[in-house]
Amino acid sequence: MSDVPEHDTEQRVQARGGAAYGTVGGDIHVDGRRPAPFALVSRPVTDADGAARADLRRGLRHGSRLVALWLHDHDPARVRQEVTALVADAAAGGWTVLDAVRSDDPAEDPDVGPLHLGEAAGVLVVVDGIHRWPGAVVRRLLSDGVLHHPDRPARLVLVARTLDGLPELRGAVANLQVPVLVFGPGGQAPGVTP
Repeated sequence: MSDVPEHDTEQRVQARGGAAYGTVGGDIHVDGRRPAPFALVSRPVTDADGAARADLRRGLRHGSRLVALWLHDHDPARVRQEVTALVADAAAGGWTVLDAVRSDDPAEDPDVGPLHLGEAAGVLVVVDGIHRWPGAVVRRLLSDGVLHHPDRPARLVLVARTLDGLPELRGAVANLQVPVLVFGPGGQAPGVTP
């Protein structure tokens, strides 16, 4: 028999403009000195040479609130062109476009400023080089509140050279029931949505 009295426990945690942590029957350990492993920054929208591929545009219009678009190709110039066209299409449709950049990677130097999503039709987050992101950082990105607004669809454009890392992503999104659409040089791969 335990010395701890039995009683109902209720906990409510709210945070505005910061982070909040809560637990019942456990411990939380936070290292406040360590920066977040990624940052979301506004992505500049540039003119595209043409419209995005029809299959990628369908990914923007997908009926789910959150969708991951895995775009892989060994040709960086072709991928850059496709992402630029998709970003331009999304921005023209009133979407806010962001880049997710690794802030724990010395090769990246994110210029972080406040995000103003306002009345955006949706949010499109581009993650270049997702195949180099550790699984824990990808899971943390998937839990970011920007992606989970009840009235605003969100799309993650995950750019990779190969399909490496895709099984881990599918595992990370399984409980969230997030469709993962896979696009390669030949178009959308069939039968890849949950």
